[in-house]
Amino acid sequence: MFSFAQLSLTQRPNLLRSSLGDDMQSGPNCTNNNTTGPCTSDLHYIGYMYVITPMTIIGTFLNLINQCIFYKYRHHGSTYFYLLSLAAIDMICLLLAVPIGPIRCVPPSHSWEHWARGVYESYFYLGLGVVFDTISIWCTMVMSVDRYVQVRASHRSSAVFVESNQGPKRILVAVVALSVTVNMPYFFIKELDADGHAIDRAFTMTRGFQIYTWIRMGLVKILPVLTVAVANGLLIKVLVDVNRRRKSMVFPNTKQVKRQKMQNGRIHSN
Repeated sequence: MFSFAQLSLTQRPNLLRSSLGDDMQSGPNCTNNNTTGPCTSDLHYIGYMYVITPMTIIGTFLNLINQCIFYKYRHHGSTYFYLLSLAAIDMICLLLAVPIGPIRCVPPSHSWEHWARGVYESYFYLGLGVVFDTISIWCTMVMSVDRYVQVRASHRSSAVFVESNQGPKRILVAVVALSVTVNMPYFFIKELDADGHAIDRAFTMTRGFQIYTWIRMGLVKILPVLTVAVANGLLIKVLVDVNRRRKSMVFPNTKQVKRQKMQNGRIHSN
């Protein structure tokens, strides 16, 4: 939802845009490269006003309820800490996307509204949005790895596995710091023209920025998907092995049982 609302601001990497040509560079944009004007089609208006806006509001309240539930029952463990953090981070992302529908599809009635909308989209919505979106993705990745490590350690060690409360907090702080560092250029890729409209800065067309967009795509999109897939696959393997061992302890091997019965029968017959 948040990524869809950002389509007109977070465009595809410039290397891909230049290879497609000028006629293919503009993605779905409610304002036709004018991020503060009205929607140019009924489909855009319906999508932003009647789909994105209600869903972001509902999602905000649902994440708030999740936070209240986790805080009320005060579950311990790193998994619950990451889930609580994800609920808070996703709520912030959705809050940032709530006013995007009116901003892009309701014509401003005063000249100063152009500047207010341009400032919000360029510096708050785009900059903070990609930061919190990256934090959410990386938290999901870290939680998947942490869950696999905990399950594997608890079943391989005979000692009681004790989780540290400080470890997840330090990891979250590191994730936040790294996310701000990686997404720092997004706070500067837009500028306001004389009419208050947000436009791309000149450095966004440089080769250095093109390389940065591909590196960021690998760190924020590709790496988390691969990590979560591998971690969940290993977790499933561990759970299957544990379940197999438990079944072997409760239900002995049928071949061994039959062999034992045959031996007992021979002994009795003799």
